[in-house]
Amino acid sequence: MLNPVRPTLVIESAPLSFLQVVLLTASSVFLPCELDLKIAMTEASEAIKKIQEQLVYIMQDKELKSVIDFLADIIRDIRRDPYYLSGIYYEAQRFIPEKTHYDENHWIAVYILYLGNSDLIELYKEIEAINEEIIIADKYLQMLDKELQASQEVIWALYEYIDKLNGFLEELSKNANVLYEKLSSLGKTNNRELYESILKRYYFLDDIVHAIEDRIDKANKELVSADEDMGKMKEEHESARRYLKELERERNHIVDLVRNVLEEIEHS
Repeated sequence: MLNPVRPTLVIESAPLSFLQVVLLTASSVFLPCELDLKIAMTEASEAIKKIQEQLVYIMQDKELKSVIDFLADIIRDIRRDPYYLSGIYYEAQRFIPEKTHYDENHWIAVYILYLGNSDLIELYKEIEAINEEIIIADKYLQMLDKELQASQEVIWALYEYIDKLNGFLEELSKNANVLYEKLSSLGKTNNRELYESILKRYYFLDDIVHAIEDRIDKANKELVSADEDMGKMKEEHESARRYLKELERERNHIVDLVRNVLEEIEHS
């Protein structure tokens, strides 16, 4: 008598599909139920929401506004090549609110601050201090510019004044010489009244000549002094200009340090 073929031999002799394997082993494989998936999704959503709330809090912090704007500008410049900071961008993108008045560069900056990098804030404070020094140095340069301009105008005025005095002195000297020649030709024995009149006029002109010569001498001394003062101011101006350039170089150096920190965060 023939024994009947057992169904299990058919299953073992034929290749099993993925679906068949799953059905046969369903009793031993753990599959999350729909409730567990919903709980996990809810927890993830709540975690994102909490981070969003913290980012919004940072964004609205008035004391951090200038830091955020500064970082956003640098981030914007770096991301002109979309490859750079792409990693930190994709991290931050999950937490950017759908409705916002700020661009993504500001949110990336906020997210970086949220990660707790205090070096960036310290570097910004240093840049802010340098900016204040730059403002002071620039004001000082503007003041020196005005003083140099005023000093130059004084020197030009002195030159013009001396030229006019020299012209006037030449004219007076000619008139005095004419009177002196008249006195010499007239002599004391001839018309006494005319002689005394010419002599009085000559003395008057001679006094004016000496007064003009004194003025010219004084103006020349003032001119020498003004030239010396202007030379000192030019040296002072050049020194202040070099200092301003040094401050600007230092600020640019710190900006480069900020960029380096951002790159380190990107690759960490």
